Amino acid sequence: MNQMSVATFDTLAAVRNLEKAGMGTSQAEAVAETIRIAVFQGVATKEDIVELRTESKTDIVELRTDLKEDIAELRSW
Repeated sequence: MNQMSVATFDTLAAVRNLEKAGMGTSQAEAVAETIRIAVFQGVATKEDIVELRTESKTDIVELRTDLKEDIAELRSW
């Protein structure tokens, strides 16, 4: 079975920890949300990976075709 790990950030736990440290609820919520955005901003989704894989396969096919044409041209000299 193929398991995919999922990155998570428990904003509720973060808010509670910040509140325990003396921060007000609205500030704690803002900090937790800011951290969540910063952490996940650059994370690739499954769809991103599928798209990249598809684009890569297309690029490889095009390169192979170009290479075959170049080899055929060189052989015809």
